[in-house]
Amino acid sequence: DIFRFRGQRTMDDNDGDHNSSSCSSSMKKRKLSDSTPTSAASHSNAIETVTVNSAAVDQLVVSSQSTDTDVPAIDHASLLLEQLRTRRKKIAAKLALIPYQVLQNEGMALLAQYRPIDMEHLMSVSQKHDTLVTAVFAQRYGVLFMDVIRKYCTQQSLTNNLSIENEDENTKTKTQTQSEINTNKDENENVDDDIINNKIIVAPQNIHDDFEYNPPSVTRQSQEILSTFQSGHSIGEIVQQRGIKRATVEKCLADMVANGYKLDWRRLPFTLAQIKAAFQALSQCGVHVNYDTLRQNNATLLSECSDSQIGLLIARY
Repeated sequence: DIFRFRGQRTMDDNDGDHNSSSCSSSMKKRKLSDSTPTSAASHSNAIETVTVNSAAVDQLVVSSQSTDTDVPAIDHASLLLEQLRTRRKKIAAKLALIPYQVLQNEGMALLAQYRPIDMEHLMSVSQKHDTLVTAVFAQRYGVLFMDVIRKYCTQQSLTNNLSIENEDENTKTKTQTQSEINTNKDENENVDDDIINNKIIVAPQNIHDDFEYNPPSVTRQSQEILSTFQSGHSIGEIVQQRGIKRATVEKCLADMVANGYKLDWRRLPFTLAQIKAAFQALSQCGVHVNYDTLRQNNATLLSECSDSQIGLLIARY
C-alpha cells in the first residue's frame, strides 16, 4: 500500500508537471500571437517614418538647390557709395570742412546711382539735379569723385548708368528760345560774346590723390568790389572810385569767382580762345602752376595776360 500510494503520488506529480508545462506552453503561444500584431504595426510605422523622412530630405535638397541658384544681385550703388564717402571724408579732412560741405548725402547717392565717368556725364547729372550736384561741385571736386567711380567701374566691368531722362519740356523751350535770341542778334556782334559765359569744361589730364584745393577767404573788400562790378561799373571805374590798382580789383574778383560767385565774362578782357587755352594748359599743369609756365604753354594767346588776369582764369577753371 505504501509503495502503491507513493507510486500514485509520483504519477499525480508527473501529471501536474505535464499540465503545468502545457499551460505554460499555451501562455507562450498566446503571448506570441498577441505580440505579432504589435510587431506588424511597429514595422508599418517604421516604413511610414522612413518615407516621411525621405520626403523631408528631398524637400531639403530642393530647397538647398534653389538657394544655390538664386544668387542675389550685387548692389553696386551701395558698394560704390561707401567708396565715395571715403573720398569725401578725405577731401573734407584736407580742407578742414564738414563732409556734407563737399557734397550732401543726396548728391552722393546720385553719383553712386548714375556713375558718371567723365565731365560731360557729370554735368548731365548736375543739369538734371542742379540743387544736389551743383556746377560748383562738379568744377571743384568732380574729377576726384569720378576717379573713384571710374576705378570701380573698371574693376566690376560696369559702364555708367546715366538713365537720365531727356530735358523737361520747359528746359527744351527755354533752350530753343535762347537759341532763337542768339540767332537774331546783330551779325556784327562778336560771336564769342554769345557763349563766353557758358560752361567751358576741360577735364584734368593728371589726377592725384593728394590734390588739394583751398578757396581763398572772402573779404569785405572783395564783396564790395563784386557788388560794384555787378551793378554795371567797369574795372577801370572801380579803380578810379576806390583809388586802388587794377590788379587788386581783378584779384578780388578772382577770389569771389573761386568761391562760386558768377561774373559776366563778356565784360572782362578775355576772348573765348584765351579762356580755352588757359583751361587746356591748367588741365596739363594743374592749378598750382607758375604763371610764367602757364603763359609759355600757349604764348600766342596767353603771353599778354597779367598775373591778376591769369589768377582770374585759374579761379574760373
